[in-house]
Amino acid sequence: MQLSDERLLKALMEHTRELVVVTDAAECILHVNPRFCRVLGYSEEEACGHELLTLASGSNPDSLLDLIAAELEAGREWAGELWLRSRDGKVYLFDTHITPLDDGQRLLLLRDVLGDTEQNDESLQRDRLTGLPNRILFRDRIDQAVINARRDDKSLAVLSLGIDRFIRINDGLGHAYGDALLAALAVRLSTNVRTSDTIARLGGDRFGLAMAVTQENDSVLVAEKLLTAMSEPFEIDGREVALTASIGISLYPGDAEDADGMIKNADSAMRHAKRSGRDGFQFYASDMNDKARRRIEMESRLRRAIDHDELLLYYQPKVSVVDGSIVGAEALIRWQDPEQGMINPGEFIPVAEESGLINPIGSWVMAEACRQNSRWQAEGLKPVCVSVNVAVPQFRDPRLIERVAEVLQESGLLPQLLELEITESMLMGNAERTIEKLHQLRALGIKLAIDDFGTGYSSLSYLSRFPITTLKIDRAFIHDLESNRHTEEIARAIIGLSRGLDLEVVAEGAENAAHIKFLRDQGCATVQGFYYSRPVPAGEFAEMLRAGSIVREG
Repeated sequence: MQLSDERLLKALMEHTRELVVVTDAAECILHVNPRFCRVLGYSEEEACGHELLTLASGSNPDSLLDLIAAELEAGREWAGELWLRSRDGKVYLFDTHITPLDDGQRLLLLRDVLGDTEQNDESLQRDRLTGLPNRILFRDRIDQAVINARRDDKSLAVLSLGIDRFIRINDGLGHAYGDALLAALAVRLSTNVRTSDTIARLGGDRFGLAMAVTQENDSVLVAEKLLTAMSEPFEIDGREVALTASIGISLYPGDAEDADGMIKNADSAMRHAKRSGRDGFQFYASDMNDKARRRIEMESRLRRAIDHDELLLYYQPKVSVVDGSIVGAEALIRWQDPEQGMINPGEFIPVAEESGLINPIGSWVMAEACRQNSRWQAEGLKPVCVSVNVAVPQFRDPRLIERVAEVLQESGLLPQLLELEITESMLMGNAERTIEKLHQLRALGIKLAIDDFGTGYSSLSYLSRFPITTLKIDRAFIHDLESNRHTEEIARAIIGLSRGLDLEVVAEGAENAAHIKFLRDQGCATVQGFYYSRPVPAGEFAEMLRAGSIVREG
């Protein structure tokens, strides 16, 4: 055989990731590369001299073979998928590119589409194009994750991601461009998952992700994040290309109990996602799809609610047990949906936290509470401190201090009339950084309360260092006062602790006269609960302020 550059051919044959075959005009094999021999199990002597079609399986339709022959006879290249049979009888699908050469010879480059041929080359644990784990390593990682999940009674999700209509990119812009695009996509996908997760290239335009999950919504969030990341155009060689993908999700232990089963089910769900319109995701189990769909619909409606001012604040008074006077209020968010009416915060707050909407919502709550409190002052009503809850992502936002300062300035509210309520769990991470942030907040002149005290990660050694002004006794301790002596002792201890640290103490969930009497007797001066009032709209709370106090018989 004579070619114009023998050294180029030799390098191509020995070092390329693809299987390489050179045939004559009659499709008789003249040369194969070492990779071809390793993957399909033939020696070079066994392969050469045979017609290529003798290695093809019956899965290739005659119409496809006729089309390939016509293209090559016309001097044109052909690209598509072909099935070939290995020496031991296994059948594999290859992404194939055939180029006509001189004297009727043809050069075939074959790349495994499904990743199954990697079983015959176990020394290669990573995909050479992207550097990601390949199918074998992906299976191993899943098997290990399943063992860990079974031992720790946890869950695992496997995602199968297939690029939509990728063949059009290969056909239109060439395989080199397609390869560069896949490499860029691998980088983008890797930067959008946790380091503890495993992302792999399973072959062709397919990628896989294995991740530990605590609830099924975790996989929804990741799927949405990956789809969003892919929606940003890729720029390769000065040309921008936008991609969409279809994602299938399977869960351990519900859908399968081993790596092969989870990958198979995720693939099945991914194909269903493609049939359902592409650019989306599907669970393997249909009931999971229903739950995911409801969550997505809730998130979409919540985004609309923010844009259309459907959110509003109610205010629950804080009342002195001595004379029933109103001494403060807690601002509580409500959602007035035009179609479904008032929606319980317990339904939409978790969605807001999972979707990242909690920060803009929390910022709005703080601003609106301060604006409303300023309006009450302008109307000549009694000045009271209004407290707002701060979610974990909001507290961790590096702009929190700046945002609080902005809200106070924009509203004109006196700082001492704003209180931020945080939970114990927020205080137990980076203690030194937390203490610094709390001191910065206190320096603004606002108050700080620990909400639901006694239910989280109480640490008395830390408590003395936190610049807190208020402890709020969780409603669970108040609710059980009459039936549980232990909760009574806990409530009594928290009240005593507050006195010792010179902190204000507020009891939540006071619902009857017995609760009020116990709290009054123990020295808890301020209560919040249905005994005095449920949360009410701003106008109704203004009327309470005008009255000055809430008087209850008994």
